[in-house]
Amino acid sequence: LSGKTGCGKSHVARRTFEQLQAWGVDMSLTQGWMSNRPYSFPFSTFVDWSELAEADDNDDFEEALYWVTEAQIVILDDVGAESDRFKNGINASRLRRLLSKCEHKWMLVTTNLTKPQFDETYDVRVADRLTGAHWVDLQRIPSYRSNLKLRKME
Repeated sequence: LSGKTGCGKSHVARRTFEQLQAWGVDMSLTQGWMSNRPYSFPFSTFVDWSELAEADDNDDFEEALYWVTEAQIVILDDVGAESDRFKNGINASRLRRLLSKCEHKWMLVTTNLTKPQFDETYDVRVADRLTGAHWVDLQRIPSYRSNLKLRKME
């Protein structure tokens, strides 16, 4: 999901995660996929990328990477919202590592970037993985937050 701030991407991501957890939805690609796991339904995890990218403690990142590795369904929220927007550096390296753990998994990514901005923001390996996904462009959707503020004032 790609869209400007306030259009509801994170809201959709969180509600999707909550429903997956509540229903134990089977999004397996093949029969018995990951059946060696101790839980009976596909495990999903929610990652707030902007928070994780800026975490000083590498242990926090390694723990998140563990949960991503264990999960069958990964929801990665706010890619592109991190403060370090260089093609190289710790954030690009972390995102590359995280995305590599997500290969062959169901994944929902939210971002404020457009497809062309991935090439400008990240190295070719990260950009290639992100631009290869199915894309829902919400860039024309305005922020709903200004409407909420107006309603509170009335």
